[in-house]
Amino acid sequence: MLSFPTKPASKTDQDPFLVSFLPSFDVDDPLDWPSGRKWAVTDVLSATGFNRIMVSTIMAPALSTTAHELHMSPTESMMALSIYLLATAFGPLVIGPLSEMHGRSKVLHASNVWFLVWNVVCGFAKTKEVLIAARFLAGFGASSIYALAGGVLTDVWRPEQRGRSLSIYLLIPLLGAAVGYVVMAISAVALTN
Repeated sequence: MLSFPTKPASKTDQDPFLVSFLPSFDVDDPLDWPSGRKWAVTDVLSATGFNRIMVSTIMAPALSTTAHELHMSPTESMMALSIYLLATAFGPLVIGPLSEMHGRSKVLHASNVWFLVWNVVCGFAKTKEVLIAARFLAGFGASSIYALAGGVLTDVWRPEQRGRSLSIYLLIPLLGAAVGYVVMAISAVALTN
């Protein structure tokens, strides 16, 4: 058996073709953004999610008044309330692929405008059919945040930093369901007095 003298291997002895790069900062890479900008993106997504969930319940305290004014049966009034949530379930099936073709930013901005337009239509609805259809279409626009926010946060935060941002993003919208009901109940009491 032959034996060769051993010496500690240096980096160049291990792999002569190894190329190492210095860490660089890319302004266009969201992972390299300053922390403040990353938190701004997270806060905007969280506030958007809060708004979308609040809108799903804000109609509940005024449901009987709305049903009376638009001559809706109890079933129709419950449909006007819950069809929004049905649309948020089906929206990601369309919005997810759209974001892959056109980019998350464009789809999020377009769905925000869509959401705003159909909520304005809800506010001015004179018939039950228009209200139910507008609530469905508003819910469809609202679903973009549920489909795309996780991907945006993954693009912005490194894996070791992602936990805190996801917890903030998920906590704030969950408060929306309670806040929407309370806001509408307070405004309904204020209007009757």
